[in-house]
Amino acid sequence: MTLAKLRLPDDFAEYGWEVEAKGWFDGAVVEFDGRVAPITFYDSARLAEEIGEELEASGFIAFRNLVVVAAVTPSMMRQAVDRLAATGEVERFMSP
Repeated sequence: MTLAKLRLPDDFAEYGWEVEAKGWFDGAVVEFDGRVAPITFYDSARLAEEIGEELEASGFIAFRNLVVVAAVTPSMMRQAVDRLAATGEVERFMSP
């Protein structure tokens, strides 16, 4: 099994508290089998808010490479990526 690796910006520790408070982050990438793909994390409360706003505004919403976690922290994001790799689901994030 090939492991997937979560890559966060080098300065993430400086503003990680703000990311957790906001409940979303789209500046990460997942590296798997020599390929790299963007990955977006939301907590469930923020995602529900985002969905409501977008549905009201445009009638639809679409996300690519979305993962919902209990809290948008480095630990929770890494756990999610590890689980995606363990189940093989990380392949869905990679471009063909």
